[in-house]
Amino acid sequence: QLTFRLPSFDELRRVDKVLRGADGASKVVNICHGNSFSIYCEDPEGNRLELSKESEWYIPAPISWPLDLSLSDDEILAQTEARCRETDGFMMRADWKARARAELISSGRLEAE
Repeated sequence: QLTFRLPSFDELRRVDKVLRGADGASKVVNICHGNSFSIYCEDPEGNRLELSKESEWYIPAPISWPLDLSLSDDEILAQTEARCRETDGFMMRADWKARARAELISSGRLEAE
């Protein structure tokens, strides 16, 4: 799988529209993971692609539910935040990154700068 990060919901919507009209792109599906908002598809050679925008939240994986890109940005964010906050292990992404970094440093798998 190849994953590409996109900066905004507008870019996700644009890419979704292009993929759904493109010859060769198949199995296009929009998924919310709580941690990210993703479009998955297969290219003409069967490679799986993910185009994704990160969220500001962290919840343990794997988890997913359908992503409705017809909603406004605010509606998507409000629904996702509410669902994330109800999930065991929820935290802000910045806190999760700091914790993961500290664990990598303490285990010797990352050098502290």
